[in-house]
Amino acid sequence: MSVTCSTSPQEPGKPPSTSWPSTRRPSSLPTRLWVHTSRRCERGSSKLSSQPFWLHWDDGRGRRRHAPDYFVRLAAGRARVVDVRAEDDMDDRTREAFAATERACEAVGWEFEWAGRPDPVFMANVRWLSRYRRARSGRPEAVAERLLEVFSEPRGLWEGSGRVGDRIQVLPVLFHLLWSGKLKADLSGGLLETGSLVWAKGRQRWAG
Repeated sequence: MSVTCSTSPQEPGKPPSTSWPSTRRPSSLPTRLWVHTSRRCERGSSKLSSQPFWLHWDDGRGRRRHAPDYFVRLAAGRARVVDVRAEDDMDDRTREAFAATERACEAVGWEFEWAGRPDPVFMANVRWLSRYRRARSGRPEAVAERLLEVFSEPRGLWEGSGRVGDRIQVLPVLFHLLWSGKLKADLSGGLLETGSLVWAKGRQRWAG
């Protein structure tokens, strides 16, 4: 087994494994969810590269190759390679490729993670929030700042947004802040609704 590692511009001096830029838009919902919502990306990681290298090996039947989805440079210099694939989209060849990738990572002291499909309720909520992922949804900035103030203590989504102003203007900004992680909610406990509890990042979910 051999690894040809050609990382993205986030690891300077080496070309990427494909012609796509490292910031290319993820092509599947599980991949997009991992990139934008995984706490593994939000905390403790400094660099993220897309399809950073090709892994080449011989499985006894012929030559094989696989480009993992992501390379994450973690705190304290640790490294993690991530493949994102829903379990019901896995076949034998994919499982073999992931197993080969995991063995190669272990050989060089890297971590390997397979990220599968999240909970359906979580997926539905994030699919909704993804409509507000673009920066323009987070404006006006004054509304965003006021939302962070109002939700410095946990409040219901509808109650808190009404304290800020006209909900037609406020709600898109609120959803953008939820998407970006500056506001938090329990996205797995139920579909977002008017009574959903929302709080600012860094605050405890429950007071007392």
